[in-house]
Amino acid sequence: MYFKFVFPSKHAVNVSVYKLKTSDFFLKSSPSVSVQRGHTATLPCWLEPTQSAELLEVLWYHRNDVDLSVMRYSNKKVSSLSSYEGRVSFGPRGVTSGGLASGDVSLELVNVTLQDSGEYTCYVSSDQSHDTAVVTLAVTAVWTDSSVVNVSCRSEGWYPRPQLRWLNQNESLTPKSIQYTEDSLGLLSVHSWVLVSPSSEIICTVGLQGEEEKETRLHLSTRSELPQTGKRDTHIKITNPEGGHPHLLIKALPNGYVVRDKRFPNGSKVSMITAITGTNSFSTGEHYWEVSLGNTNTDPKRSWWLGVTSVFNIPVNADFCPTESKGYWFLSSSSSENPDFFQLSTEPPTLLPVNSRPERVGVYLNCETGTVIFYDVDNSSIIGRLTGDFQGEVFPFFNPGLFDAAPLMILHHNKTDPFEL
Repeated sequence: MYFKFVFPSKHAVNVSVYKLKTSDFFLKSSPSVSVQRGHTATLPCWLEPTQSAELLEVLWYHRNDVDLSVMRYSNKKVSSLSSYEGRVSFGPRGVTSGGLASGDVSLELVNVTLQDSGEYTCYVSSDQSHDTAVVTLAVTAVWTDSSVVNVSCRSEGWYPRPQLRWLNQNESLTPKSIQYTEDSLGLLSVHSWVLVSPSSEIICTVGLQGEEEKETRLHLSTRSELPQTGKRDTHIKITNPEGGHPHLLIKALPNGYVVRDKRFPNGSKVSMITAITGTNSFSTGEHYWEVSLGNTNTDPKRSWWLGVTSVFNIPVNADFCPTESKGYWFLSSSSSENPDFFQLSTEPPTLLPVNSRPERVGVYLNCETGTVIFYDVDNSSIIGRLTGDFQGEVFPFFNPGLFDAAPLMILHHNKTDPFEL
């Protein structure tokens, strides 16, 4: 139920209580979505409580202008502006979505252009109720020119509006874009991106005026720079709990461990529930291992986490957010949140554009310098790197994600390695 407060005068307060009708609803959405130009974007919007939207009227419009109606759904028929013809439809906000029958009215927009960026309003109405929700679409252009790299920075949960700055070796950079969005609680998110050379050390800082800033530091390089050393940890060890992991299938094979999800109690969000650590512990030296993310029968995995952690007994908590300040240094990929970007566990998170999906990722750890580097093994290129202040031991860290057909496989090397160490 909800409460309506009526104030007829400063001397009296009347309170009316109404029972929520089963046909009443409100809308929920994600505040912002980022996508590369030419890719497909899904702008999430859905009804709460869950109910069918098949008999409702749905209107999506652009830049707070009803005349720019991107898509209209009425009497079970869909229409759109000519500029969006053939590019818009209802799309699932997650793999488990039931579509209109379950109240999912998310907009799918294909072949996204730079002109498509901006605010989109989702408006849903019935005879008894109506509501609106806003989703901001950020469109980035990724150049194929190897002389530039697109780097994004995002931070959430601020009030008042924070300041975001880019630095390259202590010199200020001018961002190509900086956008602010507000969630239902009035908290602000900021998202920005810059173009830099592939051999740069980029810093993104976010903070309130007069207060300490949060800083993310990213060293970029496209060359395979593994040091010349004979040290190679080819056999990462995983312990399968007695009775099996409640949410994972773990199988030991002669050439490694196969790990995949089997249950997903927290919906479509990847969380610590499906995360595991290796039993190997490292406090000195250089170490390297590889993970397979695909095979000849399936497309490469789109949902995974790979890296290291200083926490051996990791919390099995869907609401826990692992970051570098909490002892987690990893690279992640998601099929639902920012699917066109890899993400590093910095604060704020660092987004790296996905140019191609790697089938095999190498993880290089240097305990002396506090460096973790992630490699696309088949392309002999660096995806990204992190630096941290390791206190004591660190452990290999894995998460196979959710819903992918391809498993995650932690490899044992029995043949010549692709990198000359």
